[in-house]
Formats: sequence, structure tokens, C-alpha cells
Amino acid sequence: MGIVFNPVELSIDDFSPWIIRASLFSEGMDYSKGFKLEKRYIYNYELEYFLDGDGSIIVNDTEYQVRKGDIMFRKPGQIAQGIMPYKCYLVIFNLLGKEQESRIQRDGYKEISFYANPLIDSIPVLFRPPL
Repeated sequence: MGIVFNPVELSIDDFSPWIIRASLFSEGMDYSKGFKLEKRYIYNYELEYFLDGDGSIIVNDTEYQVRKGDIMFRKPGQIAQGIMPYKCYLVIFNLLGKEQESRIQRDGYKEISFYANPLIDSIPVLFRPPL
């Protein structure tokens, strides 16, 4: 089975974000420094706000050190791997509301839609607000 990521043009007027999941990831602080979580595909949009830690996250082969106050934004089609320790809030969402199907099975492939939009494309993977 393969995965196909399809870019779809999306106007900002069409945005209707729907939260799929919101959670606190605190167990990351229980792992030893340098422990790596499994790599995973990002299927929806993800926003993380880091509360604590001295870890990092690899997104598409680039490692980002994360610390308290950092914000990370991931998009469908990216591959991510967490390196402990860290603690964060995580929000997973899509952009077209409750009815959007983020994963469609088609001929043995998972078809994932992501959106091409200048606003979304300009958001960096990691934002570090000034302290």
C-alpha cells in the first residue's frame, strides 16, 4: 500500500478549521534524553505549543530543537519524529470543516489532501517567540 499526497488549491475564504484532536503530551518528560519516537506521516495539520523540555523534532530530515514557548506547525505529507524529552499541547485539525475526509482509501493507496495557499505556505515549521 502506498500513500499519495495531493495538493489542492484553497482560497483563504474557504478556510473552516475543524479540530480533530487536542491533547497534552506530558509523558515525553519521562523518557531519557535522546529517546526517539517512531517516525510518522502527518495526515492533517498539527500545531504544538511546547511547555517544557530539551528535545527536538525531525521534520522531513531537518532537526528542530524545541524549548519552552516554541510553536511548531506541521502539514500533511511531512514525516516527523520526536526526540525526547519535551512536553507540549498538540492540536490536530483540518481546514475544511467537520465533513472533510482527510484519508480516502482508493485502489490500495491512502490519498491525502493538503492545501496550496500563500498564507499556509508562509508558516514556518518552527516559530520561536522572543522571550
